[in-house]
Amino acid sequence: MDSSTLTALALFGLAAVFVLAEAVFGSDGSMLILAGVAAIGGFVFMLRSNWLPGDVAWWAYPSIAVGGVVAVSVVGIYLFPQSAIGENLLREPDEDEVAPFAPDDGERLQYIGRRGKTLTIMNPGGLVLLDGNREHAESEGAAIDVGETIEVIDLRGHRLVVRSIVGTEVGMQSRPGKTGSNQPSPQDRTQDRTV
Repeated sequence: MDSSTLTALALFGLAAVFVLAEAVFGSDGSMLILAGVAAIGGFVFMLRSNWLPGDVAWWAYPSIAVGGVVAVSVVGIYLFPQSAIGENLLREPDEDEVAPFAPDDGERLQYIGRRGKTLTIMNPGGLVLLDGNREHAESEGAAIDVGETIEVIDLRGHRLVVRSIVGTEVGMQSRPGKTGSNQPSPQDRTQDRTV
């Protein structure tokens, strides 16, 4: 065998290694691209060799290359589930891996009905200060400015739902069913009449 034949066989072997590595380790397809380049190089070197006559080589070498890639792919598909990466990708997840990140233990439910202040603009989400704790919250609908007094009305997921309370002091805690002094001021009543 001449050097072109040996180079071609080495490139075909390299292409098979890249295909096998792609099947076992996985990548973004770069190993398959390298396998294709190596196979094309092997085909070019096989055509330049004197191992077979030109018209036979034109059909024999590509079929050898395609058959080798298919054989390596089949072996790779068989070996992939037994590899470390294949086992991680194909196994069923454990119960703790699919459980919610932070299950609600009812701790935030104690805030419903309490009042605090906004630390950021609630548009609709932001931070509020309740009993000295910073909590993630979202407004009931409208945006709420920084420093406004809010009341917690609900818990949605892990976020508190709040609404703006006008004309009340922070620190007052309302009881369930009683909203405290939410009566509008005389000035507010005057503005309601003038439309």
